[in-house]
Amino acid sequence: MVRPLWIPALLVGLAFPADSQSAPSPVFHNYPYLLRISRVVAHLDTCVLLRQDGGYHLERDHDDATDVYEGSLSPDELSRLEQWLENEQLRKLTTEQIMTPLVITSVENLQINIFRGDHWQNLVFPSSESQIPFHEALAPLVEWFNSLHNAPHRVIPEDTGKNNCLTPRRIELRTRLSAKPQTPVTSPTGPGQANADVEAPQEGIVPSVSSQTGQPGAGGMAQASTNAEAPPAVMASPFLMRLEYTRFAQREAERTCAIVYASGRYHVERSSQEIGERVKAQVYEASIEPSKVQGLRQLLDDPELKALAHGNIPDATMFSATDITTVWIPRERNVQRLGFANDLRVQAAIGSHYVVNDKNAKLIRPLQKWVKTEVAADKSTLVKGALANQCAPK
Repeated sequence: MVRPLWIPALLVGLAFPADSQSAPSPVFHNYPYLLRISRVVAHLDTCVLLRQDGGYHLERDHDDATDVYEGSLSPDELSRLEQWLENEQLRKLTTEQIMTPLVITSVENLQINIFRGDHWQNLVFPSSESQIPFHEALAPLVEWFNSLHNAPHRVIPEDTGKNNCLTPRRIELRTRLSAKPQTPVTSPTGPGQANADVEAPQEGIVPSVSSQTGQPGAGGMAQASTNAEAPPAVMASPFLMRLEYTRFAQREAERTCAIVYASGRYHVERSSQEIGERVKAQVYEASIEPSKVQGLRQLLDDPELKALAHGNIPDATMFSATDITTVWIPRERNVQRLGFANDLRVQAAIGSHYVVNDKNAKLIRPLQKWVKTEVAADKSTLVKGALANQCAPK
């Protein structure tokens, strides 16, 4: 019997320009900012913005109040921190290399933004498990960040000092009152995707993250891609469809995703993870003949499917499900995103639950069947050593 795991409908919502790590941009002479870190755990959001001269702005947002601190690192402390930032593994790390777990046992989101002279290196770790492969590079930096509130500092009133550790739009290092907090950048991104609507750093602006976290359920909880918005419609390599299927079975989760391009090229991933273990993933790539591409186009052009606005997964609430299917389809003016869950049980306000059904789920079943029968994912198409990216568009 399949036993569903309780999962939040909106576990992590990220907004940052992932591709800006390699995007060409002008060199900023005398650029004042060096580092931004934010960490979200249950009941505590913490962030810091560090300047090149060692001055920092730190915020600790509890459930009912925010502590705002400012201080300055000594030359020795700043030098030691800069050495950690020059760690070779950390310098070469990209968001695409960070595996998004299928199952997470603790709610934690860590974002690190490092200014590299002409661009921001943006790294997002959606859980503590995703940090494990990079522990050696991250450990000293995270330890410093977690203990910074104990260092000598001055307290800033919350109503005038809180700004989510964002840089002001205009660089004004000394005059706090005239510095206007930046509105967070909100680009639509999916899990593990490398899409952005900001590709190069603007003077005085650092990428930001906006997170929503859920409480862990008994026995851990599964990371579901239910909050993934559609990637931008304008892309160098337009895809016809991106489909993701995640199944939860007791202490294990399995995910299959596929993305098919107009040229016939496709990318498939099969991943699995047990609670407390690392994600195991295999990547398959090849091309299909034009007749199969045309068959997919006909399925995607179904009038009923095109008219569908949403699936049956509710927003911002706790729910359980045995499996979840999400599909992204580029249309003329946007990217249609539909998410459906089987055996969907939504937690009610008084603590019980009710079952949600949706007859429209039948409209995406032909797409699921097409992926199973028309896209080969076997030894002949296996790409050895390839990194999984949850079928992010390229």
